[in-house]
Amino acid sequence: MNKISIPLDKPAKSIAQAVVNEPINGDGYAPSAKRSPIQNVKITTNATSNNIIQKLRDFRLWPAIFAFTAGYKLGANKAVIRHGGAGTTEIVSPASIAVRSIFLQTAVFALVTRELWRLIPDWIKRQIPFVNPRKETFVNDPNDFTSIPALSVKLQALFRKINDKLDDGAPEPAATQASLLALLIMIAQIKEQIPEFRDSTYDKSGITVDHPADELRGMDEAFDFADWAYDEFEDDNTLAKELANHKFYLLRHDKLALPGCAAHYIAISKERKTVLISIKGSSGFEDMLTDCCGQSIKHTLVGPFIRDGPTQIYGHEGILAAANRLAIDVEILIEELILPNRYKIFITGHSLGAGVAALLGVMLRARFPAFLDDQGDQLKVVAFASPPVLDHDAALACSSFCTTIVNNSDVVARASLCNLMILAEFLKRVGEKLKQKGVSPKDFESTSAFIRMLSKGAVGQLLMTQEEIESGMRQSTEQVEVKDPDHLFVAGRVLHMYDLWKKEASSTTVSGTKSETIEDRTAKRLCITDGTSLMLQYIEMDERMVTDHISSSYRSSIRSLLKN
Repeated sequence: MNKISIPLDKPAKSIAQAVVNEPINGDGYAPSAKRSPIQNVKITTNATSNNIIQKLRDFRLWPAIFAFTAGYKLGANKAVIRHGGAGTTEIVSPASIAVRSIFLQTAVFALVTRELWRLIPDWIKRQIPFVNPRKETFVNDPNDFTSIPALSVKLQALFRKINDKLDDGAPEPAATQASLLALLIMIAQIKEQIPEFRDSTYDKSGITVDHPADELRGMDEAFDFADWAYDEFEDDNTLAKELANHKFYLLRHDKLALPGCAAHYIAISKERKTVLISIKGSSGFEDMLTDCCGQSIKHTLVGPFIRDGPTQIYGHEGILAAANRLAIDVEILIEELILPNRYKIFITGHSLGAGVAALLGVMLRARFPAFLDDQGDQLKVVAFASPPVLDHDAALACSSFCTTIVNNSDVVARASLCNLMILAEFLKRVGEKLKQKGVSPKDFESTSAFIRMLSKGAVGQLLMTQEEIESGMRQSTEQVEVKDPDHLFVAGRVLHMYDLWKKEASSTTVSGTKSETIEDRTAKRLCITDGTSLMLQYIEMDERMVTDHISSSYRSSIRSLLKN
């Protein structure tokens, strides 16, 4: 049986046509030898990933060496009593063992330095002149995300943009801090005293689905595809075997770790006539740099991504770069295999991978007009926990082919400049309420009153009434222009999974205090909305706003809603 090699610089038709033509029986094995598809596929990779966490794990020997060296040094600074012959003793000066101590410390320092040097990614080492063995000349390209000066310029531009937007009419820092503390206490009070207020706000932010399993059918499998891109398997053989269980052949697993790039794998299924592109989320230093280059920039597409649509969009700078590189990389695969054989494309990812997936879908539709008439059937994107990546109009225009899944109070799906400005506006109203009640900390008396208010915690009296909170949220949203090109949103149709703050009686212990179980923390409802939803325009200050983003939380919520 023919082996299939996946070099990145060869035409895709010769790469994958063997899979298309190869007869596969019902169990996913080739009938000629009843072997796993992985035995018929030779997988090649661009590069190995710079897994910082794994390298830190390998570093575990060095704390013991440090401890030994420290003890040795302390002993060297003490006088040593040595027993001589005939019952005599002599005091040995520390200088007599100084040479051994210095030698050991030098050796340990060299070893530690070597290990720390290994932690530095190769793309950074190559830019250090005195250690560049190839004497490479680096051109300061502003679009090169592996250039340290270019990265610095991009990050500084983002921070300046944030400061310019938030400094306009902002109160004193001390007043903002007091308002934030008051807001956190108020959220805890809402959760304890009027949880139905938060739940009803979610219900009103979209169309509540009576049967969530109908909308989420197949999403558990899609999430597995997205999660497998994190490369947590021992080797590619394990990934290929998992894909084979779903009738997919692994064509390529690209683990390249660079800022402005996206690690991913590509698989193909003859039974489904589908090519799967799964993109890895944030898991390393390079991914975080891509995330942090989050300024909204203008991008010109090859053509419109919807009928009679625009060719210019605004998007997340780092994620746009990663999606554009991937679009160029898979272009020949689409031209030579997917379109001629009328195969479908399914793109998915989690977190950073979800953002890249959404923008990749936009770029591929712009490059290949054949996708514009399929009503989202031939090219489909499912993005889990995507950050905001597109401007207002472009995000809404993706609804025919892109579905974004958001879990509860996931902060990443709300991490946008627009939402920071809305939060700042609402904090101004909280600050005004503190002044009205005489608890805005300015002098000893008002500061004492403010501290007493905070000390009452979740059982204290609400600073603002329910009507005032609703009015403040509405006014804060209206103060911010959502169509500002600097403001980004999650793409397409949004399925927002959320739990209920108002728990059933079964979540109360014998003593009468509430105890939140793991099952309570999973989603209980689903609403259909879009990136401009009211609950996605507010950064929900919940204690789970970070943990709601992780893969296990998404998997738990999807399974809970499918079961219900």
